Amino acid sequence: IFITGVGRFAKTSVFSQLNNLRDLGLEAKFAPLLGYTESDMHQYFDEYVENAASILNLSKEECYAKIKSHYDGYRFHAENETLLHNPWSVLNFLSAPENGFKNFWYETGGAYPTLISKYIKSIQNTPLTQIQKVKIGDEELSAFYDFFDVPTVSLLYQTGYLTVRTEENDLGGESLFLVPPNLEVKSALASLYLIKVRDTPITV
Repeated sequence: IFITGVGRFAKTSVFSQLNNLRDLGLEAKFAPLLGYTESDMHQYFDEYVENAASILNLSKEECYAKIKSHYDGYRFHAENETLLHNPWSVLNFLSAPENGFKNFWYETGGAYPTLISKYIKSIQNTPLTQIQKVKIGDEELSAFYDFFDVPTVSLLYQTGYLTVRTEENDLGGESLFLVPPNLEVKSALASLYLIKVRDTPITV
């Protein structure tokens, strides 16, 4: 049985009744299964990208580059550097390229899911520039949180607004960061700061 979702929360019914779960999201070897790799794009979608390029009056290379900047950039594990395209956005774009590089993630609820709505005040109280690149520790990627007390950055990571990056540090190792993955998500993230907030209590 596979259970999918955007967050890992303790003290909820699913985890109190099913406490022997294997979280594939924590295993590096499974990370590339969560989207389209660059190789996948060229192997399975080259004909469609060529068609999109023709419709948009772009070279095929330019079209690939724009697809990458809008819909690529997801990385789900610190030890697996594979970057992934969002399948939903890629498929929607290639099915109607004449509509341009739209924000499909936003339109399907990615910009304002129910969980985000519970914490919108906390998000808006965090400067947007502060969450463009956030240094974190390994334990923060795998932590469970109480539904009523989720750190803003962890919430944005678990709901897809931020994704994993690593950089070499002065000690010869790697530091872990969270950043927005692409233009599509950056736009959705910025839109959160434009939402008018109502004083609504958090409920489960």
